[in-house]
Amino acid sequence: MRWVAVSRALALSWLTGRVAVMDRYAYCQYAVMRARGDRGERRVRAAFRRFPAPDLVCYLSVPAGLAQRRVEQRGRDREELDYLVAFDEAYRSMPEASSFAVVSAEGACEEV
Repeated sequence: MRWVAVSRALALSWLTGRVAVMDRYAYCQYAVMRARGDRGERRVRAAFRRFPAPDLVCYLSVPAGLAQRRVEQRGRDREELDYLVAFDEAYRSMPEASSFAVVSAEGACEEV
């Protein structure tokens, strides 16, 4: 499903000449797979390979406990603390991670 969403967003960007800004990209899929211990990342990467590399990736860094509280405050879902820790580690373990602009997201929305 993520591949379809990215395809659509990029197609609209190309057709309209507008910049595409996304809250998730292929990296999210790789991180989810790593955090859950799924196999097949190589195949998923192959499927996303035809998409251009982003000009900028901002990684909003927040401690897992704070992330968990924010998810619960939304009131729509829940996340286990262990999973959030694994998810952060998964993002940081990707080969692309060194190119991410890490932004501290611990402050209030206006600050971040």
